[in-house]
Amino acid sequence: MRSTLFITILLHWYAFSQKMGTFDDHIGLEKVFKEYIKAIDSKNMDSIVKFFDHTDCTFHFGENKPIVIKSKEELLDLFSLWINSPKSLYVSTKLEELNVVPVWDDVDTKLCTVDATYSRIGNGGAALGRGRSLYHFHREKYEYPYRLLKKWKEWKLYMISDLAIEDRIEFSD
Repeated sequence: MRSTLFITILLHWYAFSQKMGTFDDHIGLEKVFKEYIKAIDSKNMDSIVKFFDHTDCTFHFGENKPIVIKSKEELLDLFSLWINSPKSLYVSTKLEELNVVPVWDDVDTKLCTVDATYSRIGNGGAALGRGRSLYHFHREKYEYPYRLLKKWKEWKLYMISDLAIEDRIEFSD
């Protein structure tokens, strides 16, 4: 009887202690995102693919049908097409606005989006174009026993979609 009461109390304590926490990795995810942008600007496919979940990744741009990637080879093929297209003919990316927004933060998984407005810069330093995209990241805990050494795996992209750039309207008195 005592052991049943003890186990019941212990299980309730454990269940209630496993609540969602406060997202605490804005700086870490922002750093990962900026490293991803550097990899994109370098157009080095080996660097780029390290940021993605190769097993399940979705790209959705404009009115086009979403592209679902299921392997590293498919991801490399997609970026190879992009690198050899006119869309990659820029030198660097200037981030104009960056918003890290937590979506899900629980005991074993973190989901987060990065809403980024950016300009693509050409050789002469002029802006070639402007865009806005929503980058979806996830992060999971390591399994035991490795979890004892390092709690969380790296942030990985699992979806990118473009967004309309909103014009800001200023109101005056």
